[in-house]
Amino acid sequence: MHRKFITLVLSAALAIAGLSAAPARAGNDTAKLFAGLAALALIGAAIQSNKRNQYVVSRNPPYTPPVTVTRPIHTPHTSYYSKPPAPRINRLDLPGGCLRAKSVNGRQRNLFGNRCLETAYAFNGTLPRACRLGYWNGANSRIGYEPQCLREYGYRFTRR
Repeated sequence: MHRKFITLVLSAALAIAGLSAAPARAGNDTAKLFAGLAALALIGAAIQSNKRNQYVVSRNPPYTPPVTVTRPIHTPHTSYYSKPPAPRINRLDLPGGCLRAKSVNGRQRNLFGNRCLETAYAFNGTLPRACRLGYWNGANSRIGYEPQCLREYGYRFTRR
């Protein structure tokens, strides 16, 4: 597009220059002056528009590779239950490590300590209040649970 425009301007300038080679007359001097100025203006405009287009930066869009979707190869299941199920913690299983021999009123009794059950048994608040036993250990009052009473309520003792 620009080359055609520049070619047109140059050909027009040469045509006007050829016409001005005729013998000079006094009345045509101002007309020739205006024609020459117009030709120079056209040539200058063409050069300026050509320079302006030199600084235009064109960038290509970034390359993104095409996405290919691959399906996994189907392999038949050998067993739906290849792993044994995780052991479930029963709410009625008490940790056997909390069963301790405590001195209650001068006698040795096996009791589940409340503090041990709070840390090792998640359902401490659901223990029956009928099995709860308050006792004095010589320095502080403590709370324990009687194993026989808990067995009657359906609780079991585990080795954990």
